Amino acid sequence: GQATIAAFLDWCRNHGVTAVGGLPTVFDEKPIPDAPINRLRDFYARHGAKFLVLPNKSQYPRVAFYDSNYHLRESWQKKHSALLAEELKPLLPP
Repeated sequence: GQATIAAFLDWCRNHGVTAVGGLPTVFDEKPIPDAPINRLRDFYARHGAKFLVLPNKSQYPRVAFYDSNYHLRESWQKKHSALLAEELKPLLPP
């Protein structure tokens, strides 16, 4: 999978597409250590892409989710999207 993502990020860079990765939404019950985030950030940077980490590391309380730890309820998805939009602004071209 890593080679496929690397090839896609390289394609984006070579075609002027701004690629931005990020963390999936998950329960806030277990802290996410910085080491794997730094490895992801470095991987994306090596391929000319950005890696965005929200202040909450995309972690939300269990009540924010609908049917799995990846599916936020609509109201929480709107909050997450608003946070994401603010963080994306400085990463995108004018």
